[in-house]
Amino acid sequence: MLTASLARQALEIFMQWQPDVIVSDTALPNNDNYVLIQQVRTNAGERGKVVIGIALTDYDHQDICDGFDMQFTKPLDINEFVAEVACLTIS
Repeated sequence: MLTASLARQALEIFMQWQPDVIVSDTALPNNDNYVLIQQVRTNAGERGKVVIGIALTDYDHQDICDGFDMQFTKPLDINEFVAEVACLTIS
């Protein structure tokens, strides 16, 4: 697992590492979540790869999470989170 505190850093990590799942907190500075997931999807698509995008949010706010496959509200139930991510990655 690798972490970033800015969307720009997350994209740089993604370009080098190419993970199957991206988890992004919607509290990123500058509200760059939508831009981040769009850039990830574009880059992954060019490589013929599918990346699962998961948004973590303080509240249920769909427009912030547009472009993501799933949304989880904090505080997380870690067992539910792990089970849902496992289901997404297996399918």
